[in-house]
Amino acid sequence: MSRRTLVILGRTHEVEVLRPRREPSGAPRLALVAYQPNATARALTEMAVASLRRHTPEPHELWVIDNASPPEHSAWLRGEADVNVVFNRTPPAPRRSLADRLRRRPALYAGSHANAVALEIAARVIDPDTQLLMTLHMDIMACRPGWLTHLRRHLAGPVRGVGVRLDTARVRTLHVLGMMFDFTLFRPLRMTFAHDMPRHDVGDGISLALQAAGHELWATPNTLHDPSLVERLPPDSPHRHLHVDRSLDDDGQVIFMHLGRGIVKSEGACFEQRTTPGEWLRFAREVVLA
Repeated sequence: MSRRTLVILGRTHEVEVLRPRREPSGAPRLALVAYQPNATARALTEMAVASLRRHTPEPHELWVIDNASPPEHSAWLRGEADVNVVFNRTPPAPRRSLADRLRRRPALYAGSHANAVALEIAARVIDPDTQLLMTLHMDIMACRPGWLTHLRRHLAGPVRGVGVRLDTARVRTLHVLGMMFDFTLFRPLRMTFAHDMPRHDVGDGISLALQAAGHELWATPNTLHDPSLVERLPPDSPHRHLHVDRSLDDDGQVIFMHLGRGIVKSEGACFEQRTTPGEWLRFAREVVLA
């Protein structure tokens, strides 16, 4: 265990680093950002870790960056002997405008800021000679062995960034929920995870920097942007009936999923025709981890 003081996006952050697992620099580093304000959020994070453990036999280092969660919901991470953990002890609060302070309003895009802080911390604490870094949300699920190899297979030649979802709403970018890129370019291209919403969200800067330098992006087909993919799944596939983002490999198999809005859903928010945390966790137990 080590303690470090890092200046991240203009603020000082105190972090505690647990590093039980070490792999060669060629093994991808998977950086999962977690904020666990309640038992449901903790369960989502635990399930994400369990699915990655079950379905990622390839050499890798899993890092969980916990963003100042209450100790009662983050202490379990200390018992994960195969997971590297960073506890960010400084709540990642963005600076509020004078108007926000006077009106006692929360800062805009606080969630994006928190995610950016955690990923900037990850970029500082992993080995500087790391070749591949993958960013992950806490409400994801690896569904089949080989998902990581599938992504790595497409990270070749001019393609220096791959992911499980390609977005084009603002700009053409890999979504940070599941994005792997050539980390050897992070410093030479002066990459950053910082956002400048509403223009660019967390992680958009990685895709933009890669493309500006002449590199290419690739992503798996995803049901969020192409709902017709669901109809190509076998009629008896349990994945057909979930209302979540599903990422498919070249054979049409679901290899990765994203619940979406995991933290706000854990606090009781309901979204019409979307899978709930309870349904997500039940599916994981009965199908993905069965």
